[in-house]
Amino acid sequence: CASPRGPGPPPAPPPRHYRVHQKGGETSTNPIASIFAWSRGLAHRAKLDGNERLAGFAAALEAAVIGTVEAGFMTKDLALLIHGKAMERTHWLNSFEFLDKLAERLTESLVASA
Repeated sequence: CASPRGPGPPPAPPPRHYRVHQKGGETSTNPIASIFAWSRGLAHRAKLDGNERLAGFAAALEAAVIGTVEAGFMTKDLALLIHGKAMERTHWLNSFEFLDKLAERLTESLVASA
């Protein structure tokens, strides 16, 4: 394949939610899979190195994610699964609000265990 930019496929269009973000619109992107990919990687590194502190952080991070969602704070995609057509804006957090809520819960957990 060749494109005007040289060999290789032409660039794909950006995802819809990214275009909304570029225009200053509110987006709600679910980061849970990415967070768990990192936490599982950290947990494995902790196991290899015998690093209990890192293992504790990875476990606390996962618990913070699960606890946040179980407490009713979630992104739009998860709220839609729960509320369906009755979903309202109050049922979900945008990307930044969700990450802030996760950080708050993780900080509380880490401070409590210190």
